[in-house]
Amino acid sequence: MNAFPVVQRELCVAARQPRTYYLRMVPAAIAVAVMAYTGFWARALGFGRGGGEVFEPLVRLANWFSLLVGVTLTADAISRERREGTLGFLFLSHLSGWDVVLGKLAAHALHAFYALLATMPVLALPLLAGGVTPGRFWWAMLALANTLFFAVSLGLWVSAASSDARRAKNIATTLAILYWLGPSMLGALARHLEWPDSWALLVVELSPLTALGDATGSGVSAGRALLFAHLQAWLFLAGAAWQTARAWHERPAGRTRRRWQSWWRDLSLGRPAARAARRRVLLDQNAFFWLIARRRWKPYLVPMLPGLVVALFGLAWWMKGGGEPPWELAWVLGPALHLLLKFWVAGEAAAALVTHRRQGAFELLLSTPLTVQDILRAQFLAWRRVFGPALLATSLLTLGLPLLAAPAWAREELAWLWAIAVAATAALWADTYTLVWLASWRALAARRYHQAAGSAAFRVLVVPWLILLALLPTMRFGISGPWEPLFLWALIGFLSDLLWTVYARDRLLSDFREAAAGTLARAPVAGTPVVTNPPAGS
Repeated sequence: MNAFPVVQRELCVAARQPRTYYLRMVPAAIAVAVMAYTGFWARALGFGRGGGEVFEPLVRLANWFSLLVGVTLTADAISRERREGTLGFLFLSHLSGWDVVLGKLAAHALHAFYALLATMPVLALPLLAGGVTPGRFWWAMLALANTLFFAVSLGLWVSAASSDARRAKNIATTLAILYWLGPSMLGALARHLEWPDSWALLVVELSPLTALGDATGSGVSAGRALLFAHLQAWLFLAGAAWQTARAWHERPAGRTRRRWQSWWRDLSLGRPAARAARRRVLLDQNAFFWLIARRRWKPYLVPMLPGLVVALFGLAWWMKGGGEPPWELAWVLGPALHLLLKFWVAGEAAAALVTHRRQGAFELLLSTPLTVQDILRAQFLAWRRVFGPALLATSLLTLGLPLLAAPAWAREELAWLWAIAVAATAALWADTYTLVWLASWRALAARRYHQAAGSAAFRVLVVPWLILLALLPTMRFGISGPWEPLFLWALIGFLSDLLWTVYARDRLLSDFREAAAGTLARAPVAGTPVVTNPPAGS
């Protein structure tokens, strides 16, 4: 008798998926390109001829990707079974919560493990150039595998506690970011407050990213960090197994649960009188706008992100003892804030259409006097209402950074900082506007909202950078300063936004009704025949 039947079944299903095979090639090809590009610039800028200058940043980048991709892959593994009502059927047999969790772990972690396995030979290339010992290489590979195991276990734990895919992915990603930034910042705060050194080191070692090793001589043990991350992963799996075995039970809501549900409904939608007043206001503007903007807490939640960035920057400045601001932290938090807002905009725009398309709401809406233009206008009304204050606050923070640097920076450096701030602010508004159009178009045929949002974000945020990185080596002899790369980046970015906006708008206006009727053609999976709809009456 098979000890793990769900594992065998999930692995058989994964073996029939084409992505199980091409995901072995894509990460390796990307790793080769990044390795070659990084090595080229390391030699061009005179950083040395050894492989250590290339190996260390690449392996830390791979560690961070292992954490983020791992939680993303498994965040909807069990919650999808709960939504479709199939989780209870698994427990009608002799299966336990561990069987289900290990089966999902084997299936969903397989793709990530294959991707990591494919990049390992590429990461071994710096061994040939010198500067990297075999012991350092194998320790880094062990840390990467352990980080991946930690990430998929964390995603399964979150997935077992939630039935909504969007909520599970958001919570899992937030926890991954907290594990990335939180322990190091808490450790620095503990040292600043003169807590015992053992406490500060313990906090830092709780992060799985610390297991790669610490080169600052602060006393952090990579071995203990590896052990702590591994133990936390098994605790997450145990919690997921316990929660999965109880999540499928349908119990009547008790008095306490009904009270909490009523409190949450009043918090998100408002009390009946306030709900009716808001409904009248939103319906007067746009019917679909009311449908996607009913929850009143979203316009207050998004501006908390710039506030959190300001709080972290102020805390680091205070811990530094005043004086010159922590510019190294500003160069991390600033781009991170811009990227998080752009990804959030793409997710909200895609989720609004994917959810209602799958529920069949578009067919009902288009049978009314509501037009396609009205639905698209509602998307931008929601974008302005939910993200307008946060985008404005982020723009003010970005433009205010040169004012903070004015007393200490030289005139030429300050002019360059002003140019970066203006270009980044303009790109923030242009990219978010384009992402609303593009994510809405990709949502017409996507099965899940994160597929549409990821596809739009890749086209708007990643492709221009790839073009820029491909063009920079050809300009290496003509670049005399930072102005030419900055101008080229702005030109490529704004031209890309313009082209994608025009293209997505045209496709939306022409394909929206086909998507509402469910007849929009999807791209066929590699290796499968293309099936066309037969003509009417055949």
